[in-house]
Amino acid sequence: MKRLLLDTHIFLAPDIYIPQQRQRHHIESRALDEENARNLVKLPTLHKDPFDRMLICQAIRHDLTLASTDDAVRAYSTYVTVTP
Repeated sequence: MKRLLLDTHIFLAPDIYIPQQRQRHHIESRALDEENARNLVKLPTLHKDPFDRMLICQAIRHDLTLASTDDAVRAYSTYVTVTP
């Protein structure tokens, strides 16, 4: 299993590190569900990456802002707020 190196040089497994960082930065976890998958077919094909497209669908459904420097993701700015 890969480990992540923190500023303190302590190695933590992702199953420990990720929840800690999510809590530290007040980030909510969102599940991928059928509603998001159904909305995927309604989304114009401006970007071919399926993972990014699912993130866009979630952001639209839950009225979230996406943080991305990816121009292909930013192409969806008429559908969702995208910040650099």
